Amino acid sequence: MALRCRWSVRRWAARLAAARRPLFTETGVWEELTDAERLAAERRWLDVVSEPGSAARPDVEHTGSAYVLAMFPYPSGRLHMGHVVHPMGWDAFGLPAENAALERGLAPDRWTRQNIEHMRGQLRRMAAAFDWDRELATCQPDYYRWTQWLFLRLHRAGLVYRRQALVNWDPADGTVLADEQVDARGRSWRSGALVERRLLRQWFVRTTRFSERLLRSLDSPELRDWRDVIQLQRHWIGPCDGWRFELQVERCAPDDSAPPPEPLLLWVADPARLPAAAFIALRPEHPLAAGAAERTGLAARCPASGRRLPLLVSARLAYPEGADALLCDAADGPEAARLAGLLAEDGRPPPGPPLTAAEVVARGGGYRCSSHLHDWLISRQRYWGTPIPVVHCARCGAVPLPESRLPVTLPALPEQRVPGRSPLQAATDWLNTQCPSCGGPAQRETDTMDTFVDSSWYYLRFLDARHERAPFRPQRVNRHLPVDIYVGGKEHDSGDVVCAEDGRPVTVQWEKMSKSKHNGVDPAGVMDQLGADTMRLLMLATVAPTSSRRWSQDTFPPLLAWQRRLWLTVGELVRPAAGASAPSAAELARHEADMREERNYFVRTVTHNFQETHQLSVAISRLQGLTTALRRRPAWYRALGGEYQRALGDLIIMCSPVMPCLCAEMWAGFCAASRHSHPEHRLDLTVMQQRWPAVDADALLELVVELNGQQASVCLSPSLTASPGVGRQLNGQQAATVCLPRRQLDALTEVEALRLARAQPALARHAAGAAAAGQLLLQPGLGAVLRLSTEHRRPPDDDDPARREVLRQRQERKAAKKERREQRRLRKAEREER
Repeated sequence: MALRCRWSVRRWAARLAAARRPLFTETGVWEELTDAERLAAERRWLDVVSEPGSAARPDVEHTGSAYVLAMFPYPSGRLHMGHVVHPMGWDAFGLPAENAALERGLAPDRWTRQNIEHMRGQLRRMAAAFDWDRELATCQPDYYRWTQWLFLRLHRAGLVYRRQALVNWDPADGTVLADEQVDARGRSWRSGALVERRLLRQWFVRTTRFSERLLRSLDSPELRDWRDVIQLQRHWIGPCDGWRFELQVERCAPDDSAPPPEPLLLWVADPARLPAAAFIALRPEHPLAAGAAERTGLAARCPASGRRLPLLVSARLAYPEGADALLCDAADGPEAARLAGLLAEDGRPPPGPPLTAAEVVARGGGYRCSSHLHDWLISRQRYWGTPIPVVHCARCGAVPLPESRLPVTLPALPEQRVPGRSPLQAATDWLNTQCPSCGGPAQRETDTMDTFVDSSWYYLRFLDARHERAPFRPQRVNRHLPVDIYVGGKEHDSGDVVCAEDGRPVTVQWEKMSKSKHNGVDPAGVMDQLGADTMRLLMLATVAPTSSRRWSQDTFPPLLAWQRRLWLTVGELVRPAAGASAPSAAELARHEADMREERNYFVRTVTHNFQETHQLSVAISRLQGLTTALRRRPAWYRALGGEYQRALGDLIIMCSPVMPCLCAEMWAGFCAASRHSHPEHRLDLTVMQQRWPAVDADALLELVVELNGQQASVCLSPSLTASPGVGRQLNGQQAATVCLPRRQLDALTEVEALRLARAQPALARHAAGAAAAGQLLLQPGLGAVLRLSTEHRRPPDDDDPARREVLRQRQERKAAKKERREQRRLRKAEREER
């Protein structure tokens, strides 16, 4: 308690000091950077840099559009360090929010609204440049009305159905879990309870129908930057090496008192076997097995031939991965032969004429998919979710509501809930309704939709968030789609037991921040002491966006020291040393040329990492490198150098996306003290309105040539181009560099790039057999890559048997290495899928 009080006193003392601390823009005096100065800069500039359109230049006409989409956060608790990149809206339904509200004795809607208000304030304070006019929350009726509308459209198209299924049941949270929400130990992702298997009637979306289409889409060349995600999704979808059919099931002996059996979903590798098969085997836990020893008294009707196939139960057959039904005949092994022998006693008629696979698929309506991919189970036995717009009538069955009766809103619930029952069953006034088909009494569906249904289409609603007559207008959203940048995080599974090579277990001593685990670090504490800019810097500077990070205050000192060096550099320009003069004109010219080259290098690398690779931590490292390059220049040059001041201004501009408030103050000091006018700097505009720095037109940039996937030629830096032949090794040969002035590279064509590659002596023997034109990937102002493919030509000494043996062994080692790498990727994909 004492420690918490001391921390609180420090935070409030810092904010009170900031309230009294004057800035350069207020006094004309450049003070040392302290915590109070950081907070004062935030107080002075936060509203300015957060204002919509604050980065728009009045002299630039903006054309086109870019759509930057972020996975929106769950407002089930307060903002922690893992959520600061999520903008615009709120994934507000779901189990975490409902459980958090129950823990605090609050209604879920009240708890969620409180968290939305708090999170929005935190994000605004962090100067996050979000378009709040498009803000939405999935728990609002004007949003989930359209989620219900999509459900009805899918139902009308036959893509939503309800059936009995063996599901994962969390006894602690009292709801169904998806397979991905059960860890390797068979425990719930959230509660940690041991998951049970229960037979429940659930709602599904027929996602498997699109398996082949989804799998083909992963081959798109536009997805080349998503290799790890592609591998994960390819493994999740699985090979589409079979067909799935829906077979009607009948009772062998008529029984009018029993309800009709549900259809059977059957995966088969070869559809041609379906009409002539002897029977269909079921796992003992299959819903249609119903505890039968072997005979179920049921038969499935072949959709192609109309022939009846008996359903038998067996646990001793080799079922396909993920399947609980298997097409069998007597030739499929001893167990299948034994079961087929039982049926032979019944005197069943022989099969009709054979059908081809294409004929069976055409008649039976099957579609290609993998055996282990299942349809999407979307129903949850919880309150805080989108109500399913269906009523159950004793006469008509499950009846979808007409669209005119949307939205079906959530009712208020009594505080006491009955464990093991859907909470909505307690809302009797809401539950009992009228059937829209026959007008008789009916009851509403009491399951709600999984929160992932709400978040499956939010990127479309963001583009037309206030439209009331449809979820979105196609002509409006098509102006912005496809999404240009998608920001989010992959979940990293650490539930498996990880062992070192000597067999001893490796202890995981950290865990992912989670509101449900109450282990999050509130950014307000850091912002109250160091300011929002420093909070942003600490989040971005140490790891790549695609990597997990371990939050630690040990990373603070180096970054705070860099802030002070940058602030000091601007301060030295504001109050230069008296009487500075250059030793000679030649010395000044040498420093100017060196500084110009360094500026071009850092502008290119920072822009590349911001714009192309999105490796923000690397970009910040380059910004630190430019700061070091500026500070190692002699004092007289820092006072007089035009290229120095140009580079310093560019440094402030490039830092502004990370630290907007501090950079706004530094830009004000820079403008007041600048003694050199540069056309690209508008001193009458704010730092957020400046043009992004660009490489000079005569600066040398790299043309990288890739031959058969190998990088054959690269200019490592402009400073190396004076030495001909500098480059990297290719197959033991020295490769020449191809470096061009920016003005020439920006206008480069594929034909010209290929000519330049062939003109390099070290590349000539490799590029001679290349196609007439290669694939040129041009990044204006940054560089270019020419991708070529050639036929492999063996050297003359390949006829040597000893050399052939060496090459064979090398190929075997490479193949084994590739196989091990593939196995590691698959294991990682399996962990992430779970």
